[in-house]
Amino acid sequence: MGQRTMLANQVIAHEGVVNKFLGDGLLALFRAKNHAQRSVLAAFSMVTHFSTLLKRWESESNRDLDFLDIGIGIVNGLVGGLTGLGGVVSTISCQWRGWPKDLQRAVFQPVLFAAFVIISISMGITGAITAETLKLYVLGFPFMLAGLWIGFKLYGTIDDETFRKAVLVLLLFAGLSLIVRL
Repeated sequence: MGQRTMLANQVIAHEGVVNKFLGDGLLALFRAKNHAQRSVLAAFSMVTHFSTLLKRWESESNRDLDFLDIGIGIVNGLVGGLTGLGGVVSTISCQWRGWPKDLQRAVFQPVLFAAFVIISISMGITGAITAETLKLYVLGFPFMLAGLWIGFKLYGTIDDETFRKAVLVLLLFAGLSLIVRL
């Protein structure tokens, strides 16, 4: 099974539709109920299957194929941007690869920052920034600064494994904050 077939199979398995093939990739649509969740599950499944496919290719060719990679983008309008699904996919992808903490930060920090900027701009353009939204930004700002300060202080003192666990715990709390109402 080739890469394109594997990607298409994962889209179909998660009730998506392959719109078109683009080079060695594809454009998929998820339009029915729970489309955001199914697209993220398909993305995780693609990364997992790609890793398996890569290992098979390496064993068949007796070559190191670390230069091959997979990139997945999820576009889900304003709601997708607000949930940060694209950032989560890149962060977990770095975790699965077992990269050292410096390389992980070099990949997912720019992705998360770009997502934040794009979300803020799109919210401003669509008029979704209300007085309540600004209030939440202002309330969250000191916590963000505190998190940055703690992160900078701790980053140099922890090893790769501790960093990996800390990122996964933070992802868990971020996910829980999206589904738990206080």
